[in-house]
Amino acid sequence: MALKFVQNKENKIRISGKLACLATSVLALSACGGGSGGNSAPSLSQASLSITTLEDNAVTGTVVASDSDGDTLGYSVGASQTNGSLTVNQDGSFVYTPSADFFGEDTASITVSDSIEAVTATLTFSVSNVNDLPVIQTS
Repeated sequence: MALKFVQNKENKIRISGKLACLATSVLALSACGGGSGGNSAPSLSQASLSITTLEDNAVTGTVVASDSDGDTLGYSVGASQTNGSLTVNQDGSFVYTPSADFFGEDTASITVSDSIEAVTATLTFSVSNVNDLPVIQTS
């Protein structure tokens, strides 16, 4: 038995084909909207954050996300920062600590996932220079 399934623009499915004998068959179909079984991706209150801190000073913040399906969200550090360290907690709060004596700009990302779909927040850290005290070296 060969059956052909054709879906038209009204989302109706037509089944056609030749059966070798007269038979009764049960066909169960289920449909859902969207490409992920009806799941909606998490949404961010801000897709990018700009944070300012001083050299040698850690800074805290929070990536705020929600999920219209009510799925539990998980947070993880995405793209690596090169001039400091970033940690994120499962409530979206994070701590960025610039490398010792670093000043300038550093970027990182935090990924928020509902275990099916994910979104990413981009973080830009502007680290201001601090006039360090002079150090006297003796030989």
